[in-house]
Amino acid sequence: MHHYYIKAKATKLPYSRQEAIDVGIGAIYPSIALFTRNAEWLKCDGKAILITEFPELFLVIGSRFGGNDTTFNLPDIKGTGHR
Repeated sequence: MHHYYIKAKATKLPYSRQEAIDVGIGAIYPSIALFTRNAEWLKCDGKAILITEFPELFLVIGSRFGGNDTTFNLPDIKGTGHR
């Protein structure tokens, strides 16, 4: 089973190799070790997130995957695989 992660926050590191390959908020990628240890990435498991905790991500995906006045849901794409 694959897990996917969505970019939730912008990188605020000084210029480095990682910043040179940075991707935009809302980008979704399959699991790699970097994502599971990095607070900038959230698992795409459909859970509700506080808008105040990740306002930049909310601006990108809104309530497209569910939510209410104070939360929005992450996409739920666990268990899907590449073809």
